[in-house]
Amino acid sequence: MMIVGEAPGRDEDRLKKGFVGDSGNALWKRLNQYGLEREMFHTTNICKCWPSKTRTPKPAHIKACSKYLISEIETVKPFIILSFGNTGLKFFKEQESGIMAASGSCEWSDRFNCWIVYSVHPAAALYSPENKEYVDRGVEAFVERVAQLGFGAD
Repeated sequence: MMIVGEAPGRDEDRLKKGFVGDSGNALWKRLNQYGLEREMFHTTNICKCWPSKTRTPKPAHIKACSKYLISEIETVKPFIILSFGNTGLKFFKEQESGIMAASGSCEWSDRFNCWIVYSVHPAAALYSPENKEYVDRGVEAFVERVAQLGFGAD
């Protein structure tokens, strides 16, 4: 299983490990409720560098980093990806925006030979608590698909 974020945050950039800051802690706490542990996932980001000035990757950042993520997906061969934010929509669907409406949706990717579940980024719920329902919708759809495929915790 793979989790694909938008770009490293300050903590991730400093520690060179994905989803270790506040939003990562919130994500792992939520996934742990379903018996899913960090060790079960390959975590990565669409953009490999912390966009300290823009915070959210721009199309040029996505284009510059896409070859690295494509190679990573081809190497890991996940059966499912949990993709966060509009950056994920841009990379996987070439869609500029709409993550609120897409959060919780799941689709098969012929390109990557796996399921992709879209979700609002956990950081969005930290900044605006009203976004928590969208994050929950995405995580719950992901957990449901994992269970349907016969994977997850015993």
